[in-house]
Amino acid sequence: MSMRRRLLAAGVLVAVLISAFGLNALLHSRLLRVTEVRVEGAHLLTRSEVTTMAAVPAGASLPLLNTRHIEQNLSREVWIRSATVSRKLAHKVIITIKERSPALAVETGKGASWLVSADKVWLGSYDLRSGAVQRTGKRAPLVLPAELRAQVIPLTDVEGLRPQAGKAANNSAVNNAVAISSGLSAELRAQIKSISAPDVVSTTLYLRSGVEVDIGSAEQIADKDTIIRQILKEQAGKVTLINVTTVDKPTWRGLETKP
Repeated sequence: MSMRRRLLAAGVLVAVLISAFGLNALLHSRLLRVTEVRVEGAHLLTRSEVTTMAAVPAGASLPLLNTRHIEQNLSREVWIRSATVSRKLAHKVIITIKERSPALAVETGKGASWLVSADKVWLGSYDLRSGAVQRTGKRAPLVLPAELRAQVIPLTDVEGLRPQAGKAANNSAVNNAVAISSGLSAELRAQIKSISAPDVVSTTLYLRSGVEVDIGSAEQIADKDTIIRQILKEQAGKVTLINVTTVDKPTWRGLETKP
């Protein structure tokens, strides 16, 4: 290799080393340090709780931040259904979470209840009176706001329960009842006082008006919802029992009129 080529190669190497050193210095400089963490989507959890769980390293370089690791930290929280972490130059980290929605307060015996979410995950032991949900560790209970507490439906008569916070509710009767409550119209759901589910087939809705609705499986729930609301409207004040376990053969009983 000629002397000229050697000098050129050496010059290129020096330039690369200088560029690499400069880039490394920039990546670790104050110009790109994380100075702000923004939390979006938190309603039940506080910003402080989310940032503590996220554990964004103090003084971390924004371009070098391991967002996947932060998302994994957040996924350990039972109340977080999903979490996305993004960067915004030059100093901001944005944490966007989707919280789980409570659906049913499942009676587990001896006056105790457990809250299960709309995506069929156990959230924690639940106090029906105060709306407090117990949490793991030494953290204070999470108290549901009144408007959310009013949407939680009591579920009774389920057998063989072994609830554990953060675990899937692997019980067919519970999962069927969750699917029913999620699939009903807001109009009908607001009328439910409680649900009984000794098994899927025997699942029954108890309305605040005193009407019992044998609903069974969550299959064809939209059709069942329409039929129930139609009977309630047409037979208002007379109907006491509705059976829509078989959609094409719904029946009802009333105080005076027989089906």
